[in-house]
Amino acid sequence: MMNMRFLKYTIFYFLFVGLLAATHAQSEDVIMKAMTDELDRSMNKLEVDSIKPLYISYGINENYQASVSATLGAILTSNSNSTRTKNVRVMTGTYNFNDESLDNPYTEQQFNFGGWSVPLGDDYYGIRGALWESTDNIFRSAVKSYQHHLEYLESYDSTKDD
Repeated sequence: MMNMRFLKYTIFYFLFVGLLAATHAQSEDVIMKAMTDELDRSMNKLEVDSIKPLYISYGINENYQASVSATLGAILTSNSNSTRTKNVRVMTGTYNFNDESLDNPYTEQQFNFGGWSVPLGDDYYGIRGALWESTDNIFRSAVKSYQHHLEYLESYDSTKDD
């Protein structure tokens, strides 16, 4: 009788673990497809003043935090929290000279990592929307920085000729 009960629990355990692994793999597929599709769209369609992106990278981190407080074997409080954060980097210009080439105090380089948060579920359009919003903001900031760098170099060259 004991062996049959153990067998049932063992089968249930492996089915549960298998279901979790399949769900995790499906979640990774949705995230990767959303990132790839948004990367393709951004590289091909983004353009401001004839300036296109040179480089775009995406990263999504998933974090899970749990805490339990207990005294003398009794659980007093427990908490858990899941979050997804995004990292977006966009460069404009050329490989030889781009928006990150100069450490120029006269340029205002702004990075906007805020905005839409990345949804926790397998929301393809929500993930793409969060990436699109950050990519667009950072790209526009990179274009401004690149243009300021070009203006700075032109003014530096003109003072050098004197």
